[in-house]
Amino acid sequence: MDEPRKCVYCGNDLHAERPFEYCLEASCYEKGFKQAEYYVLGVHKSAPVVVWAESSEVKAKISYMNVK
Repeated sequence: MDEPRKCVYCGNDLHAERPFEYCLEASCYEKGFKQAEYYVLGVHKSAPVVVWAESSEVKAKISYMNVK
């Protein structure tokens, strides 16, 4: 049987379905949480596209209608 995964900050057992390596204790969550930045790119005659801030579309400034 597999050993339970542990929180990297406090060592508590993690739920098997938890996708992150830290638990939900306030101090561990603050240390592990990294806020992501996304942009919404306007596309002519189509639905807007949501992309990560480091994507090539944002770096190339393809759309002038980007909103944070």
